Parts: sequence; C-alpha cells; structure tokens
Amino acid sequence: MKTIKLAFLTTTLKNVMFTSSIIFLSLAITHFYSQNRISNIDLVEVGDYRHLGVSEFTPIVAFTSRKCNACKQFKNDMDKLNLSFKNYDIEYDKEMFHLLKQENINFVPVILVGQTLIKSYNEEVVRDELIKQGYIK
Repeated sequence: MKTIKLAFLTTTLKNVMFTSSIIFLSLAITHFYSQNRISNIDLVEVGDYRHLGVSEFTPIVAFTSRKCNACKQFKNDMDKLNLSFKNYDIEYDKEMFHLLKQENINFVPVILVGQTLIKSYNEEVVRDELIKQGYIK
C-alpha cells in the first residue's frame, strides 16, 4: 500500500513540476516579448529624406521587394486608397539599395510620407501618418 501511495505521490509531483515549468516558461517568453517588442514609436523617424527621393512632387516613397509580403500589402492598401507613390524595388534599383544601407536600413518595406520615415509596414501607423499629413481623411 505504501508503494502505491509513493508511486502516486511521485507521479503527482512530476506532473506539478512539469506544469510549473510550462507556466514559468510561458511567463518568461511573454516577458521577453513585451520587453523587446518594437513599439509604433520605434517604427517612425522624422528627418530630411530628400536624398531618398521625397519631394513636393513625390511626397510618398516606398522601398520594397517583390518577394516581401508586407510590401505587397502596402501596395494593395495604397491602391485601395487611390494614392500614388514612387516605388523603388531594391532588387533592381541598386543605387537606392545602397542609399538604404547607408541609413543602416537592412529591410523592406520602408515608407516615406513627407519627412516621416516608417520602418516596416504597419497599416495603422501608415494610415495615421497619411491622415496627419492630409493625404487621406
């Protein structure tokens, strides 16, 4: 009888330890991502980006790649909004690719709305900037 109780207690203890480990791991992962998540503020920089093609004639500029799903989504959303923009495909426009590298930008899409540079595509951030600058309502 003592052997059965001991085996039961051992099994129960192992289950509790396993469950506790899973909970601890989940909390650790959640904490890591909450501390290392890129906020919308980190996605946006304001500056003089005329050297990247922004002008009064081309106030919206994008750096994209054909293989990039976020780039495709950005282009589709701009089409739906009926907004034109200058697009540089960095796979083919090596000069612009090198300009991005000089800015320490190693990813696409990069979207410029006036003097605002948006890193990656976040629909909410881009729409907010387009509204702020008067391109959409």
